[in-house]
Amino acid sequence: MSSTERCMSCGRLIVAGRPLTPLKARIFEAIRRGGRDGIDVADLYDLLAGDRWRSKYILKAHVWQINQMLAGTGTRIGRFGNTYRVER
Repeated sequence: MSSTERCMSCGRLIVAGRPLTPLKARIFEAIRRGGRDGIDVADLYDLLAGDRWRSKYILKAHVWQINQMLAGTGTRIGRFGNTYRVER
């Protein structure tokens, strides 16, 4: 079983057996697509937030929540300087 899949009935992203909300799935997928080098925090913010979020702390909070949802699965989002990347 791969660690990232979609629910057959609703299409929701499932990471390491845990379903993510649509916004958190978009965040996770954007970071995952950054690959081994990850994605710059500013680029991720611009890609996802545009004018909607007033603060990068909102993005940071979502990443923290994703990590809480994935706790104990061996998959997490790590921050290294100004980049996020998925760690397994």
